[in-house]
Amino acid sequence: MKMTRYLGGVISFVSLAGLFAACADKDQQDWRNDQSAQRLAQLEPTRGTYTGKVTSVVDGTDLGVMKLTLTPSTKVQTAGDGIGTETTPVIEANLTYTDPLIQSTVASDQGQYDPSTGIFKASFPLVDISNNSYNFVVQGVVSSSGIVGTTSVETFPNFGGSFNLTKNGPAVSVQSLSMRNQRMQQSVIDHSGGYVSDCTFPAAGSFPGGKGYAVMSFGYNENTGPQKLLSVFLPQRLINVAVDFYNLDGTRASSHGNFVQATLDNDRGTIDGTETVTIGGQSYTKYLKCQKINTAANLQWSCAFQVGGGGTISLQFKPKPSSEMEL
Repeated sequence: MKMTRYLGGVISFVSLAGLFAACADKDQQDWRNDQSAQRLAQLEPTRGTYTGKVTSVVDGTDLGVMKLTLTPSTKVQTAGDGIGTETTPVIEANLTYTDPLIQSTVASDQGQYDPSTGIFKASFPLVDISNNSYNFVVQGVVSSSGIVGTTSVETFPNFGGSFNLTKNGPAVSVQSLSMRNQRMQQSVIDHSGGYVSDCTFPAAGSFPGGKGYAVMSFGYNENTGPQKLLSVFLPQRLINVAVDFYNLDGTRASSHGNFVQATLDNDRGTIDGTETVTIGGQSYTKYLKCQKINTAANLQWSCAFQVGGGGTISLQFKPKPSSEMEL
């Protein structure tokens, strides 16, 4: 009889202890949920759609238009102590960048906001055409009227843009941009129809050389919106450059170059490309080196085209007039 009472007491104690533990777990989960709700409420001032221009931090000229939509939300994950779950407040950020040549939309669920300072930051992981990873960052101070801040590739803040976005305001037209001094990444696209230059062909073997002209045109490798966005905010961009030579009568000359993934360097103002070809079982390397020339009217290029150890053709490329017939 005593043993039965003893076991009954033990079972009752164990049951009671389990009940207390369950209550403790419930109380702990409720506390976590309350804390999460309070933190989520602190993010609520950021909710909205923000629009405005992005201007270059390099020279203050317009780059494009930004539309940034911020939505406070939560992510459910296992609690840090491994018991139960916890809800982490986050800001979902959806960014659309538009300029006269591209439109790109990217998203992030890693937005952060400090209610004591009003500082907001979101990182957008992006990958370029060479599979290099970058963080595209938007950060600024949030107020009831908008966000004032900067945007850039994280490792190249000096090549970014600044903005003053209006909260829940009217859409900003791309036509309102003043593209007075575009970056090379944008300018060369404007003249993707071609650049033209007079030239003199060097003598080679039985060929005496002579006068002609050359046309330089560009191709672009970026296919996705994120790649196009990176192409504007990275100081270097890989492009395809074709250089075709013509005789004065308009017939195509034998010389030409197709420089796949040439490097366009905005900081240095250069284009560098190489192409290796095999002719008659012998390999030759072609080189193209260009330096930009800024004029009041447009962007021009001073270039040198060379095949192996042969002569160099000097070229002074100007944008081909839009009224000129395609060659």
